[in-house]
Amino acid sequence: MTIVTPLNRQRRIAGDDLLITMADTQGIITYANDAFCRTHACHEHDVLRHPHDILRHPDMPAVIFELVWQRLNAGREVFGYLKNLARNGDYYWTLAHWTVNADRSGRAAGYQCCRRAASPESIAAVEPIYREMRRIETSAATPQDGLVRSRQILNQMLASRGQGYDQFVLSLAMMDEPAACRAA
Repeated sequence: MTIVTPLNRQRRIAGDDLLITMADTQGIITYANDAFCRTHACHEHDVLRHPHDILRHPDMPAVIFELVWQRLNAGREVFGYLKNLARNGDYYWTLAHWTVNADRSGRAAGYQCCRRAASPESIAAVEPIYREMRRIETSAATPQDGLVRSRQILNQMLASRGQGYDQFVLSLAMMDEPAACRAA
């Protein structure tokens, strides 16, 4: 797998594109739709059989992915804002929705992630929080200490707003909805 050098260049998600990937229970990509491949600047074969974290932009706080995996491992869906790293080094912001794909006995057989473009307003709201969390993670003495301290920052921010994580993300997601949907 090629190491991608992040560029300071944003890639726009086309129109109403829905970027979809599926992964096995270890997070290895098993499917990527055309809209995802276009946005990610790749062909499907470039990402299949690779860990899902190849999409992770270095600006993303690790604690967000810890939260995602905790929820998925508990069989729960989760929403979140992500800054992803395209294969060409560009970045793109999404509102992601992860769900568990269960087998006939109800056990997790894999995961699906559907993403759509994040609005400039929601990016402006989440980016400074992520920047501070990431700063704390990278300046900590150990990665574990960084996670603990970053989680504290997230929890303090949520408490100051009187919201849980889901409420916070969904309040931002309302900014991503077309005006006609908000008015309905």
